[in-house]
Amino acid sequence: MICLYYFDAPVATSDIPELDAVIITHSDNDHYSIPTCKDLSKVTKAFHSTIYVDSLMQNEGWNSFGHAIHDEFMIRDMKIKVTPADHQWQNAYPGFTNVF
Repeated sequence: MICLYYFDAPVATSDIPELDAVIITHSDNDHYSIPTCKDLSKVTKAFHSTIYVDSLMQNEGWNSFGHAIHDEFMIRDMKIKVTPADHQWQNAYPGFTNVF
């Protein structure tokens, strides 16, 4: 069974007792906050993201998994499918568009 909790935002990381997973969509600071993830790493079983962001999380020593576009993975009994997204900043750095 998956339990979803509703809360008033913002929520302090210190108020989160445990997480099965955190899903990071991409490396932009407003989605991948290293200080927030560092705090959450103490109570999170696994982080999931793109292959690139996973490499950043692995460097931090967190339990993380990288996924390619169209990959599917499970968190408990929930199936997650990675879908493509168009981020304009990536157009300025063509090397990143072929990594994922």
